[in-house]
Amino acid sequence: GVFPEDFSILTTVRPKSGLQSFLLSIYNEQGVQQLGVEVGRSPVFLYEDQTGNPTPEDYPLFSSLNLANGKWHRVAISVEKKTVTIIVDCKKKITKHLLRSDQASISTNGITVFGTRILDEEVFQVKLSEGGCVNVVLVSCFDI
Repeated sequence: GVFPEDFSILTTVRPKSGLQSFLLSIYNEQGVQQLGVEVGRSPVFLYEDQTGNPTPEDYPLFSSLNLANGKWHRVAISVEKKTVTIIVDCKKKITKHLLRSDQASISTNGITVFGTRILDEEVFQVKLSEGGCVNVVLVSCFDI
């Protein structure tokens, strides 16, 4: 299968203070990480389409954000065309260029991992608030 070209990821997180780790990782059948959301002191949106674009040095980095400050944060990440936008706590909004190919695609024939990357020793630790839950929602956006 193929992942939607334009999509959004919505979650509520509280990373451990000072921690930088992957919340979500999607790999193709060859084991290449094609999509990743790294949260922490400086969130990174990892995206590599079927042609290998963008290269790792061009992954969007949100260095002005610190999600690993011990507080709960509502985070929305939206990919549309060649941009990625992160919105934190419904207030801070940052848009970056996503240097992907035209008609970019992500394979869903591999595996999806929550809370880490394959072979990473650091894991995203989930701590639930009283009566609360942690949700990661993938939302596909398309015209009806």
